[in-house]
Amino acid sequence: MAVQPKTLVPGVTPAVDAASDLAFRKGFTTNSWFAIGHFETEEGETLDFLHHLILTVLPDSTEISYSALTLTNSTTGQHIAQEDLFPAAMSTVETDRFAVAMPTGSMSGDLDRIRVSATVDGATLDITLAQREGVIFNGGTGRFPLLGMDVRQYSLPRMEASGTITIGERVYNVTGGEGWFDRQWQNQPALLQGRWTWIDLNLSSGDRISLWDVVDAGGVENAWATILQPDGTQLVVPVEPTSVGASDVWLSPLSGQRYPTKLTVRIPSLDAEIEVRATVREQELGNDPRLAHYEAASTMSGTFRGRPVTGFGFIEHVADWH
Repeated sequence: MAVQPKTLVPGVTPAVDAASDLAFRKGFTTNSWFAIGHFETEEGETLDFLHHLILTVLPDSTEISYSALTLTNSTTGQHIAQEDLFPAAMSTVETDRFAVAMPTGSMSGDLDRIRVSATVDGATLDITLAQREGVIFNGGTGRFPLLGMDVRQYSLPRMEASGTITIGERVYNVTGGEGWFDRQWQNQPALLQGRWTWIDLNLSSGDRISLWDVVDAGGVENAWATILQPDGTQLVVPVEPTSVGASDVWLSPLSGQRYPTKLTVRIPSLDAEIEVRATVREQELGNDPRLAHYEAASTMSGTFRGRPVTGFGFIEHVADWH
């Protein structure tokens, strides 16, 4: 079984169980499974993928399924994105084990090995994520408040990605890639009042960081990060608002929403200042403008604990940056 993390806070007990909570959780309106990966191709190109599955219940009690896939070649600038909504009857989900299947994507497995598959127009993904070590319990325990929601979330940030990605006629063999898996569930209101930014930072120092930056309906911004350190311990630390210095704003022609494509992550307690920049500006998931949000493969560089670092990850913006 995958190694559970230690904690630097004596007496803190996780509010979630990473193994049993991997499967669908009844009694919540939203169940989410999110997998991302990063690797170098045999030709020296950089390729990132994102696959996201959501089962949700709408305010009128309608049950729907959501599947999204993005593939970004940061070297060539090629970006493929597709999201699909289906009636829940078109999907299957097990309740005693982790297995979710939708018409365009599926995920299954356990903490040690997760199979991630998707097929969209012009591309297929068939990846296995194998756990190395460590779990991030977001917020310290895996349970925290977010825009009026009581959120449960944990992350498996150190996974090895292997398998194949096909784009058109071209097949990429993935070996030794980096993977991150995220599990989240909550009861979600009919309308979110506010916006958030989430970033996974995979740093050359070996640190793995899950960062939340939330702006409520009153405009109050709160940012924090949960850090899995190389020795397996985790920290929860405040982060300066990423809105400070956010730049290179891209205006989506489809949704009309604005997304900053360059952010600076500053963590004073760890002498950290890291520039995060989307590798391709146009990385909106917006087949349906009502669901439009930003999921951008990104590069990172700066300092962490006063030492130079580089890294990679994704910027996620949900709702408009006014």
